[in-house]
Amino acid sequence: MPLINVDESLKRLLTATHTLESELTPLAEIGEAQVLAQDVIAELTEPPFRSSAMDGYAIRYQDYEQNREFDLVGESAAGKGYSGKIGKNEAVRIFTGAPVPDDADTVIIQEDAKLEGNRVSFTKAPEAGANIRPRGGNFQKGDSVLEKGRIMTPSALALCASTGHGAVEVVKRPKIAILATGNELVEAGEIPGKDQIVCSNSYGLAYLVRAHHCDVVDLGIARDNEESIREKIERARKEKVDLLVTSGGVSVGKYDLVQTVLKSEGMKLDFWKVAMRPGKPLMFGVLPDDHKMLVLGLPGNPVSSMVCGHIFLVPILEKLSGRNYRPHIEDALLAVPLPENGPRRHFVRANLTVNSKGERWVTPVRSQDSSLIRLMANADCLIIREENGTPLQVGEPCRIFIPEGAGL
Repeated sequence: MPLINVDESLKRLLTATHTLESELTPLAEIGEAQVLAQDVIAELTEPPFRSSAMDGYAIRYQDYEQNREFDLVGESAAGKGYSGKIGKNEAVRIFTGAPVPDDADTVIIQEDAKLEGNRVSFTKAPEAGANIRPRGGNFQKGDSVLEKGRIMTPSALALCASTGHGAVEVVKRPKIAILATGNELVEAGEIPGKDQIVCSNSYGLAYLVRAHHCDVVDLGIARDNEESIREKIERARKEKVDLLVTSGGVSVGKYDLVQTVLKSEGMKLDFWKVAMRPGKPLMFGVLPDDHKMLVLGLPGNPVSSMVCGHIFLVPILEKLSGRNYRPHIEDALLAVPLPENGPRRHFVRANLTVNSKGERWVTPVRSQDSSLIRLMANADCLIIREENGTPLQVGEPCRIFIPEGAGL
């Protein structure tokens, strides 16, 4: 299968990815950044009555024009309003959020009032209608308050509750399985044996998945044999995951068996090998069973795995979730010269600084070796070198990819 470029591979990958179905979900169970799958129509009017915006005294404004002292005849509190009527030169003590008595049309704040026994006087003239919130000032029953496709936030969730909804339709939260492969791997915290290393990719990828508001199913480590890999794939199927992300085992070596096993399990391979660096041995396919499962095979090298995670995995996560993903790409100036680039798009790990003039300067890390995750952990962006790019000098403009949320 020939190499395809990054743009074509992203197009094919996203064409095969579909936003998940929605489900009616109690408000208390809606997760961060889930997407509304319905317009939210208010079932209530808010506020349901005229309410006071301040602590103070409710009066008839026409009485104030003729008088400065009032008889205190009652109280209106939140949850227990004043049920009587206000007569001439009478006032009702009122608290924020409490219903305004029917005959009152103005609230004078308590700071401008002086109470002596049951007589209250006012030291500052109010404006007619002051400090009263109208009925339905927030929304009326039948109003559309949130549109389908809206990403849920704390205030949006609070709004749903205030409109009378206990549950709303949201796009399901994607379930993502992560599988590392290799005889050489041990879990973090274990002491590696001779010729072994710690499995690091799964932890970085799981963090990336959670940062984009999806659930992680950790399949652990599969050994370099078909039986072990097949057992992990079967577990992913039983878990009904939406996407299986593998790390390692997708190249052309003797022990790279992931693609072989997946094909034997029915996977339809879409593409394998992308004209990029790091990350050439990238694989994407679909297991078309009852619960269609997407498969993204990432390289085993730590830097390659994480770069491909940002470039390919994140767009899948966002589309599954129903969000409109746009990569954060900006312009910057090169702080050091760069040689010409070859036939593969190069994502150069780098650091971005902004000087006192507001100019954005970018500096590659000292080595671009795809195994040096320490250097990538201290980088904050990727310089995008296009295929067959000419040499670039200090001060020349370049494009940079800035990861959002999770960082590199």
